[in-house]
Amino acid sequence: MLTAYEKEQLEKTIEKIEGQTAGELVAVITRMSDRYLYIPLLWSACAALALPAFAVWQAPYMTFGNVYQVQVLIFIVLAMLLRWPPLLMPLVPKGVRTGRAARYARQMFVELGLHDTQHRGGVMVFVSDAERHVEIIADKGIAALVPQTVWQSILDDFVADIRAGELANGYEKALQRCGAVLVQHMPARSRSEAFQRLPNAVVELDAPLD
Repeated sequence: MLTAYEKEQLEKTIEKIEGQTAGELVAVITRMSDRYLYIPLLWSACAALALPAFAVWQAPYMTFGNVYQVQVLIFIVLAMLLRWPPLLMPLVPKGVRTGRAARYARQMFVELGLHDTQHRGGVMVFVSDAERHVEIIADKGIAALVPQTVWQSILDDFVADIRAGELANGYEKALQRCGAVLVQHMPARSRSEAFQRLPNAVVELDAPLD
């Protein structure tokens, strides 16, 4: 997703921003927001169950035992193959993908402690690669000070950059713009306010275990 150099550059950007604001800025990127384990099982079962009808139509010479053996084989092979993300994700309904990614984003927002900062000024820029989902979540302190249209504008431009194949560059610009919002509305008025409790490292994830 991101190279070591790209991560380092983003982390430097976050560190610079957080030296000027009382808010918190975190970048999170995950390969998947859900493993969708039921999807391969569902499609494999449907394919296996459809085999008897096909056998009656195209291969009436097959015995019940032959059909059963092929059914089991089809189920096992498909269940394994369809766990591969390039085959799996087109089978997951768009609404399900979006919902799972949004849920995982909010889960990480809480797990990383962005909901519990001093001024409720946590902002997370979240990317879920497999779902093609991008989201900016702002805690209520900073959200109350900034119109939603500002965040949406940043998000729209970031999505356009990703579609153009510019993930790292788009991430950099999105973080800088989110940082400018934080510095404008929640500037650090003292060294203690500029001290950040959360790490500046880009959070890279694989997929939830559940």
